[in-house]
Amino acid sequence: MTSQDPPTDGSKNRVDTAIVPQTESTDQPSRFSTHAAMLILLLIVLTPAVGFWWLRDMAREAGERSALSHTRDMLIRHVARTRGAWPGSWDDLEEDFEPADADYGTPGLGVLKQAVGIDFTFDPQSVAEDQASDEKPPKIIWLKGLPDTDDVGEANARLTQALRQRRTPKSSQGAKR
Repeated sequence: MTSQDPPTDGSKNRVDTAIVPQTESTDQPSRFSTHAAMLILLLIVLTPAVGFWWLRDMAREAGERSALSHTRDMLIRHVARTRGAWPGSWDDLEEDFEPADADYGTPGLGVLKQAVGIDFTFDPQSVAEDQASDEKPPKIIWLKGLPDTDDVGEANARLTQALRQRRTPKSSQGAKR
């Protein structure tokens, strides 16, 4: 009987093994499943690492922004306390530091010194009272670890606004006399 002859046992559906080759089973996994497993493993390892890196950077940036705000408020307190005198160094600001302030959570003045730069040569009297509100404020304070951001611009704008408001009552009182 050849593979072309019809089956003689009465079964019409019998397939001769000579016509249809059988595939051999292998014990090796396919390339696709190996690559997929490697990709899944890589994702499992990298996802927490990237998440940790992102959270660490966010926490650092939030701490620096808080330090910027804390420094701004210290400068405002210092100018008010000294009746308009600008500090000459960080040492002049020690009395104005409030470490337990819940708004900032800054543990010490050293943290502010590392994170924030101050122009100690700035003259608070140079802030023009009639300066337009949309005009860029002078760069009085900045973050050392980050490029200039909107936070730095906003902190300087609030600082110059506070300096202007502090000067306004004096000038209006002088005009009334």
